[in-house]
Order: sequence, then C-alpha cells, then structure tokens
Amino acid sequence: MGCSERYRSIFDVTSDALMLLDEQSFFDCNSATLSLFGCQSKADFCGLHPSQLSPPEQADGRDSMSAAKERIQMAMEEGYCRFEWEHIRYNTGVCFPAEVTLTCMQLEGRTVLLASVRDISESKESELRMQEIRDQLQHAERLRVVGELAGGIAHDFNNQLAGIQGFAEVICWKNNNSEINDYAHKILKATQRSADMISKLLAFAKKGVQITEVFDLEPLVYESIELGLQYTDCRICNSDVEQGPFYVTGDVVQIQNVILNVIKNAVDAMDGHGAIEVHIETMHFDQPNHCSSHILAAGQYTAVSITDSGEGIRDELLHHIFEPFFTSKSDGTGMGLAAAYGTMENHRGAIDVKSCVGQGSVFTLYFPQAEAPLLDKQEKPMNVRIESLEKNRRRILVIDDEDMVREAHAGLLQALGYDTVMASGGREACELYQQQTFDVVLLDMKMPDMDGMETYYALRAIDSRAKVIIVSGYSNESRMQQLLRDGVVGFLFKPMDGHTVLELIQSLFK
Repeated sequence: MGCSERYRSIFDVTSDALMLLDEQSFFDCNSATLSLFGCQSKADFCGLHPSQLSPPEQADGRDSMSAAKERIQMAMEEGYCRFEWEHIRYNTGVCFPAEVTLTCMQLEGRTVLLASVRDISESKESELRMQEIRDQLQHAERLRVVGELAGGIAHDFNNQLAGIQGFAEVICWKNNNSEINDYAHKILKATQRSADMISKLLAFAKKGVQITEVFDLEPLVYESIELGLQYTDCRICNSDVEQGPFYVTGDVVQIQNVILNVIKNAVDAMDGHGAIEVHIETMHFDQPNHCSSHILAAGQYTAVSITDSGEGIRDELLHHIFEPFFTSKSDGTGMGLAAAYGTMENHRGAIDVKSCVGQGSVFTLYFPQAEAPLLDKQEKPMNVRIESLEKNRRRILVIDDEDMVREAHAGLLQALGYDTVMASGGREACELYQQQTFDVVLLDMKMPDMDGMETYYALRAIDSRAKVIIVSGYSNESRMQQLLRDGVVGFLFKPMDGHTVLELIQSLFK
C-alpha cells in the first residue's frame, strides 16, 4: 500500500468527521461526516457550501454565508483557524453546535482546506447545566447574605418591640382610664402587626422558632387552602392525591404559613376569582434535584403542587420572587414568599416554580418524608384558668441584657401580681440565684457575657429543680430542642403578651 493510500485509509476510518473543501464547496469527506450531517452518500454532501449546512444566521447574529466565507479566507491566509459554528443536519434540518478546525494544505497542486467538525451538543448542555447550578448557588448565597442581615435587623427590632409592647401591656393591666387604655390597645395592635412582619423576616433568615413534630401533611394542606380561599371567589377545581398518609417532620404553624403564602400569591394572581388545582404525591430523587429556590438532596419527598389560573409571572421577575421586600403588587409587602423560602430551606425542603405568562403558575413544595409516628398524637385541652392576680405572689428572676426589654418584662410581671428581680446577664443572675429563692426564671437566649444556654446550665447546677422559661426573638432549633429535653419548662417568643405569660406561669404550679 502506497503512502497516499495509507493516508486515504486513515481519513476514511477515523471516527472524527473530516472533509475537504476549497473556497467554493466541499469536494470529499469520510463516513463519519456522512453520519454527523445525516447524509446517505457523498453525492448528497459534496458540492455543498458550508453555509448550506448551516442555519441562515449564526449565534452572533451574522448571516452564515458571509461568516463562512470570512472563516475560509482566514484559514487560507493564516494556515489555520478554529471556531465554534452552528450547523444543521442534512436529513432533518435540526441545528447543532460544533467546533470546527480548518487547516490549510496542498493537495495535488492546489490549495485546499482540511476541516474537522466535532458535535459539541453534550458539552454545551453540560455547560448550560453548570451555569444554571452556578446561578442557583450565587442566588442562594445572595439570599443567605440578605437573610443574615435581615435576621440581625429583625432581632434588634424585636427587642425594641418587646419593650414597646411590654410597657403598653403594663398600662393596660394597671390603668383604669378607658381612654388611656384605648390608646394602649392601639399601640399593642401596631406592635402585633410589626411583630408579624418580623416573624416573616426571621422565617426568611431561618431563625424563627420551630416546634417540630411528625404529622400527616395532607389534612394540613387542605385546611390551609380552605382557610386561604375564605372570602374569595376562588375554588379548588381539581384535586389529585395519591394514597396517603404523607408523614413529614416540621413545625405545623410554619408549614401552614408557607401554604397560606402560596395560596395568597395564587389568589392575588387571579384577582380574587379563579380555579386552583392541588396535587399531592410521593417523589423519589436518585440524585440532587435542581429547583427554583434550592438544590434538593437525593431522597424521598412529598410534593405538594398548587396550580393557579392567573396571569403568570414574567421571566425577568421570576428570579426575584423569593427576595425579601420584592413585590409586583402595589399593596404587597414582599415578605410572603421570602418567608416561605426560608421556612422550606429550614425544613430541608424546597419550592419549585414554573410559570408562563397568560397560563398561570405552578408552585411545588417538596417536604422530606418521615417515618410514621409510633403513636398518633392526642390533642390535649388547653383550658388554663386565669387565677386572680392576688394569687400570683411568686418571685420571678428576669434576665435580659437589654435594659428596656428587661424593665418592660419585669413591669408586666409586676402588673400581673408577681414579685420580680432583674439581672442584666448570666453572671449576675447566677450570683442572685445563689443568694435568693426564685419560683421562675425568664431567660433571654442572646446575651454577650453568658448566652442563654450557658446561663441555663449554670442555674441548673445551682438548683436542679429551677423552672426556666426561655424568652427570645429567635432560636436555633437544635439548641432549643436540646434545652427542652434538658428541662426548660417553656418558651415565650418576643414580644410576649400578658395573657400568654400568665397562662404559662400558672400552668407550672398546677
């Protein structure tokens, strides 16, 4: 076999698509080229100009004919040229991205180009998937930073609300002037609205209080939807539910708020009248799944899909809907879906959103599935009798590093008939506890010298029977669960109200 025959054999059998062309057209190719472009024979391929195997325009907007001529001329003049190109299949017309290498060479006394074309569809798709993952991670990191900022602001603002509400409650409990009490009640109403906003910020920051339990999700979904559709002209037009139960682990109140926020978003999208579809099913992911808000770990999930028939969400808005204070409604706060985002992440779940303008939106909530509880939870009656204030003569140690909060809590307890002693930190509290006797301790969690957890164990070392109630603007769930296991008798969320405090303290001595 001669040298030219050996080269010809290599040219024909190589798996790379190789072809020869001059400035006018292709004039030879190997079998890999025919497979790549979907040609049955060389007769189909040879004689074609590269632009004839290309869409009218390239990805950069240039027309393929002039762009191809320019690349060919460049390779002829410089000897070599590599670039990305949009080609089409001869038999189907389907477009595909390719990497093209043109090498100038002499063949039988004339100057020609050897072209190598490689289909890079898979690598492009991988790049696109990686970019989507990078975008999701960047978005998640941006939201995490905003969440940290929001959590810090919410904690500080909550302390101010605790002081305002505490002193307003003192006025209500101690004052008999109806006009003054009316003003105090208006203050309490305003602080409660502010507290609701703060709770949503804390949910977004994943620092809200969580009381976790295992429960069947399906009844909660329909209870929440029924609640969310009250006083609207919206209805459930279709309900598709697999055989339950669907056990999950989480905070019932927070998860209900997530569903209510999604329902409220759907109702707003439909201007208060329209149809909602509900779908509940079990889904299993063998590998991490990419959702709108999070990357879900592999595992078994309960998926709750809520579809509305609203106007849909524009693409430029879709990436912002979980950001706090972002809203497209004139009367919206922009905190509903932000709070839902934080709660779902805190529950190791996710929210996925699909939307098309003019066709509505689908919000899917993914909850990690849990094992069925050993025993069904029995509801206990909460009939706590409010005793007369004269019977409340118990000594309470109030521990908080914020002067206004400490004084407001102590003042409220005094108005309820209790004797109080105040401590500005854990060390002072331990010294007082060694010197005096207290029936109950109200303990702040976040303090500079000794935090609430350290202070609690120090108090229990002094008195193993100490009755300690944690009072905090937000909590670390794992730390709270540990404290509850280790003997903390209750939790009060700032800002606290007098009736809740009174009921909790009285329940400790029954």
